[in-house]
Formats: sequence, structure tokens, C-alpha cells
Amino acid sequence: MSHESGLDINKKDFALPELGLSYLGPSPFEQEYLRISEVLPSLDQKYDYILYERGSRVSLLSEKGEILGRLVRPYFNRSWKAFCSHGQTPPAELTEEPAIVQIGGVIYITHPIFAMYRKWAYPVYRKVVGGCIDRLLPFPLVRVSNFPVSGEITVLRKESSLLLHLLYFPIAGKGELQVVEDLIPLQDVRISLRVDFNVERIRCIPEDQILPFQQDGKYISFTVPKIEGHQMIIVE
Repeated sequence: MSHESGLDINKKDFALPELGLSYLGPSPFEQEYLRISEVLPSLDQKYDYILYERGSRVSLLSEKGEILGRLVRPYFNRSWKAFCSHGQTPPAELTEEPAIVQIGGVIYITHPIFAMYRKWAYPVYRKVVGGCIDRLLPFPLVRVSNFPVSGEITVLRKESSLLLHLLYFPIAGKGELQVVEDLIPLQDVRISLRVDFNVERIRCIPEDQILPFQQDGKYISFTVPKIEGHQMIIVE
């Protein structure tokens, strides 16, 4: 959850007391900063990351909760009375106020991180959400490496086999349109797939190219030599 999601209809407090959070209202700062803890290793724990939109203030009521990130106050809100020539007021001090908290199977982020990513396209926001998902889902269906962020993977079950669609078409903005003008091939994409049956073979279709694989517990790992826009893989 993020920002005001999970609040009651009057936005006075969280609708579910089981969350162990108390809502204190909107942040007094238009922009502030995030300091990540070591439990989200994909980001630098010594750096303060800008939060471009106003968030919420919460307090942690449950002893079972874990703080994954804390808020860093800026020196001041930018106005005609107090102004800094940079894009935002610099960070001033690390607080004990939570920015990201986990209570059991729920992670709450105090700022509208999804809307911020849509508006500002700051890659840190995607990495924060990705790190949270990794904590909630330590054994995902599929892991992939050497694959662009904008690539897509779909896994479909077909009787006693799994069908993977790997898709990568880079989109370029042209005026009011988003178009695909270039087909950029990908090489040696590494896949790890969680399976619940004994795998006999993996092949590219419709080429019928057999791919070697290794099985380690519930995961199989293999490399797709080349993807030109789209590639289907069947695991049997």
C-alpha cells in the first residue's frame, strides 16, 4: 500500500486496525527524502533519495513491524520566504519517522510512489517497489537477468507444460504517439522458472530449438540465445 490507500472513507485512520499503523495526516513538507535500510540492498543505504510529492505521516503501533526506510527532512519548504536555487531543498536531518514499514505480509510506503514514478520516471521508485515485492515474494514464479526493464514475460500453463512469451519492442515517443521503429535483438537472456513437475525438455517454438537446462530444487534455469521482438518457449 502507499500514501492514502488503506485509509477509511473519511481519511482519518487506516480501515484495518490489524495493520498496526496509525495515520497522522499529510506531511508538512512538499518534498522530502528517503533513507533506505540495509534490508533493501538494491539501493545505497547512505544516500537520501528525493520524494517529489507530498506524502503521509504514520506511526507504527505494532511491535512486529519493521521499518525498511526512514524520512529525511529538508531544510524548509520552498517559497518566496525560503528558496534554494536547485531543483529541491537539500536534505537536513534523518528522522525516526517511517517512510516504508512492513507488518507481516503487508508493506506500506508513506508517499504516492506509483503516481510519482508515472509522473517523474525516477528509477529509484521502481527499485523500491521491486525490493518490497522481493521481500513479500521470495520465491517468484520467474526470475530473469540480462533483460531490459521494459521487457515483458508471460507464463501460461497448458495441460502439463508451461508456455513462456518473452516480448521486447522498445517504444519511442513521437509527438502524441508511442511507436515501435527499431527491432533490437537481445542475446543470452537468462531465465529461472519455478516448476512443480519433472521437466523433460525445453524448446523454442516454432523453431523447435532444444535448450539445455539445469534443475535446482523447484527451479529450472536456462538461457535463451536470442530474442528478436518476441520468442515463445515451451517447458515440457
